[in-house]
Amino acid sequence: MYAQTRGHPRLLEAIARKHSSQLKREIKGTANVLATVGASEGIFLAVQSFVEEGDEVVVIEPAFDLYFSSIQMANAVARYVPLRSKSERPSSSSELHIDMDELTSAFSQKTRLLILNCPHNPTGKVFTQDEMEQIAQVLRKYPNCLVLSDEVYEHLTFDGAKHIPFAATAPDMWDRTISLYTFGKTFCATGWKLG
Repeated sequence: MYAQTRGHPRLLEAIARKHSSQLKREIKGTANVLATVGASEGIFLAVQSFVEEGDEVVVIEPAFDLYFSSIQMANAVARYVPLRSKSERPSSSSELHIDMDELTSAFSQKTRLLILNCPHNPTGKVFTQDEMEQIAQVLRKYPNCLVLSDEVYEHLTFDGAKHIPFAATAPDMWDRTISLYTFGKTFCATGWKLG
C-alpha cells in the first residue's frame, strides 16, 4: 500500500490543530493542509500550480534562491522589491522596511503571486501588523494575485518581535494566501525535508 500523496490524515489533522488558533479560523487537515517533502517542494508546487508562462511574481529581496529557480521553471518573470533601511548601516533587522511605493510599482495586471517571507531569510526581519496591513492594501488592487507566505522561520524571532501569519492579517487575505511552514527549521532538521 502506498502512502497518501497529500500526507497521512493524522499528520494533516495535527498540523491543522496547530495552525487553527494561530490563523484564527478552523482548518480542516484533509481539506486545507498538504504535507510536502520539505518546504522546498512546497515552494516549487505553489509556483508551478498558480503561475503560468509570462506571468509575474513579486519577490522581496534579498531572497531565498529557490524562489528564483521555481519562477524560472514556470517561465515567469520575477519582479524585485528590495528591503530598504533609513540608515546606511542598519544595526537591526527591525530597521528594514518595504517601500510601499516600490512594492506597488512592482505589481501589474500580469502579477499572479507575491512571495512574502516572514520572518525574513536572510535578514531576520519580522514584519509588523501595520506592515502586513499595508502589503494587504496593495494586494487588494490586484484581485488575481495570490500570496505565497513563506513562514518557515515562524518560531525563530528575537528581541520581542512577534510573528504574524499573513493569512491572519485581514479576513480577505485568508483566501488569497498559501501559507508555507516546516518542521525542518523548527526542529533543527533542515536537511531531512520534513515539510
